[in-house]
Amino acid sequence: MYLTLFFVSILVSALGTVAGFGGGVFIVPFMVMGFHIPIEIAIGVTALSLFPASLISTYWNVRKKTVDFKLMWALEIPTMIGAILGAHLTSLFPGRPLEIIFSLFLVILSYRMINPSLSQNAWTRMITTLNSKKPLIEKKDYKVSLWASSLFGGFSGVIAGLFGIGGGILKTPIMIHIFKVPVRIAVATALCMIVFTSLVSGLTHAYLGHVNFHLLLSCGGGFMVGALFGGKISVKMADPSLKKTIAVLILMAGIATLIHSIFQ
Repeated sequence: MYLTLFFVSILVSALGTVAGFGGGVFIVPFMVMGFHIPIEIAIGVTALSLFPASLISTYWNVRKKTVDFKLMWALEIPTMIGAILGAHLTSLFPGRPLEIIFSLFLVILSYRMINPSLSQNAWTRMITTLNSKKPLIEKKDYKVSLWASSLFGGFSGVIAGLFGIGGGILKTPIMIHIFKVPVRIAVATALCMIVFTSLVSGLTHAYLGHVNFHLLLSCGGGFMVGALFGGKISVKMADPSLKKTIAVLILMAGIATLIHSIFQ
């Protein structure tokens, strides 16, 4: 079991590093359905495993100057607040219907990323208007309103708290699709955010006794190796190909979430 988990962790971490959301959305269902590990243990192990992997990715991304730290904090602070709210909401709403809705949302999000022309509607115009409100984070190629970043960061946090996943699964496409952030900066900034959220979440789960040391060695080791592979893969990809790959991985994450919701 431990060897299998190690190699699967390498794969999902490499994919998650390319896409900017770490890979936790894949490994949690795998541990729960494949090895019948209690979900709280799977989430705790995954959270701690994401920390060193995202730290490795962030180290290289900082050296390449692809992390937007102002944007990171503008999204990360409301994400943490939203995650606390989402965690409390888990006791109020049935988990399975919410997971099904979330999985369908990811499928639609993936489709709209592949077909951006479909997004030119009243909803998009409203978001564009909101994103023009001051105060702004302004860069050469894009600008982000603190009002918009607070809204979407908080929403990502609520989703993360409800389903025990990293907010990067939503923040990466939000940065690319809504804020028009260049894809490499979006991925690097999302991975940097995971450093903080995974550490806080992982230590909390460790305090609650939700971490198995042997599973952590296998999963954490695999995630670190996968982060190195994922970084090398993304460097070799052209931006359009990277964007399409992210869309496909979000689709896969939606399918994985749907399967988990049906068979849990």
